[in-house]
Amino acid sequence: MSTPPPFCFISYSRSDSKLAHEIQSRLESYRYPASLVQADRRPADRHRLRPVFLDTSDLPTSSAEFWNDICGRIDQSKFLLVICSKAAAASKYVDMEIEHFIGADEGRLERLLLVVADGDINLTSPAHGDLPPAILRRWDRLAGRNHPLMLPRDGENVTSMKTRCLMQVISFLLGVEWTVLYNRYLIERRRALQRAALAGLAVLSAVVVSLSWALWKERELTTFERKVFPYSLVVGYVDNFLSPLITALEEGPGEPLIIIVLPASYEELDHNKRVAFYQQAAGEAGYRAELTKVKTRLPRGAETAVIIPTPPGHEARGVRLYVDFASTVAAFRHVIEYKKRNPAYENASENEMLLEYVDEFERSVLEELRGDGSGPDQSGRVIFVRSPEEAMRVLNS
Repeated sequence: MSTPPPFCFISYSRSDSKLAHEIQSRLESYRYPASLVQADRRPADRHRLRPVFLDTSDLPTSSAEFWNDICGRIDQSKFLLVICSKAAAASKYVDMEIEHFIGADEGRLERLLLVVADGDINLTSPAHGDLPPAILRRWDRLAGRNHPLMLPRDGENVTSMKTRCLMQVISFLLGVEWTVLYNRYLIERRRALQRAALAGLAVLSAVVVSLSWALWKERELTTFERKVFPYSLVVGYVDNFLSPLITALEEGPGEPLIIIVLPASYEELDHNKRVAFYQQAAGEAGYRAELTKVKTRLPRGAETAVIIPTPPGHEARGVRLYVDFASTVAAFRHVIEYKKRNPAYENASENEMLLEYVDEFERSVLEELRGDGSGPDQSGRVIFVRSPEEAMRVLNS
């Protein structure tokens, strides 16, 4: 039976061998959501993200045609993942592998992924010794990407760091949004905890187990629906948008205050209608929300809206007002629609279910912004509103 072509080739310095093998192992064990992946981005394996190629583990070192074998595997690979470190920048073999992958087709850059594993690398303005020469020569085309960082953020433990980075890598390889994959990861982790708990219940008597399991299952379902699901949206919203935005705005003029508009009814889950509703109310009061692009620590930056003109009371205090409509909460519609298909919930109120999710979303956002004490508390930079009247009170305060 012929060996399937590599889905991804990992290029790395021998100094980063341990990390390279860990990435290979975790990628190849990942069960990907095939229904979300376009056909041209799917691996040869129908269920797992493999094969992922590493030369030391996959080629005989005694091969007389070692480089030719390497080139052959690179040619077959859909993607090239480069582990970037100072050692990799100095490795001629890493540079040769990158050049061979791109070859005469610069379009292959779209299939090249950098995983940054060295905190001493300057990604803002990389110089010789930061990245392989083949990357530096093309940096103008790569600088705008959100390169996965195998480096801990403030307050982030090693496990969280590796999971975040792995999800970013998989997102790039499969062409699936990071938040979708991370939400899926959180759900799978919750299911694993549920299975473990269920296994523990097996030691109880049949009658007690039956009663306890029924109560526990309902409680866990409620916990998932009301807390785990909203929190999974919070992670992406805070980490990839809100927190970097606040940090960037704090470096500018004035003290930023972001008004976060949440839906007060099921109908307001329609993002465009909600925006239009509030814009009309603001316009009648003599204000407008002007979209502006903000440069953040993330390469793609963030887009928000600034309130113009600044209300007199806030201007006197040196406060600059912004507004965000948290478009990510539109996902609540899907889970509510799914839940309503269950006969047990067919008569339940969509508005009541939504408000439970929104309450948990607001609480979790504030909790994430407060942090664990190791970083700044950003919770004072936001205020939540659920009606134009509340928004006007903020503007006029």
